[in-house]
Amino acid sequence: MKKTSASELSKKLGISPARGMEAIVTGILSGSLQKITIDRVLKLVEAAHLIAEVRVKTAA
Repeated sequence: MKKTSASELSKKLGISPARGMEAIVTGILSGSLQKITIDRVLKLVEAAHLIAEVRVKTAA
């Protein structure tokens, strides 16, 4: 399976590099999620025409 580069994935999702989303895609692909916010992830989900579901539970 061929790895997708951040710029290729950004293009597929219709994300403009000027919007700074390519850096987010790069972070996700590299596993560096420390600077990725929920709203940015939701924007990527929306760009991919997917539906996000967020669940919050009490601690055990």
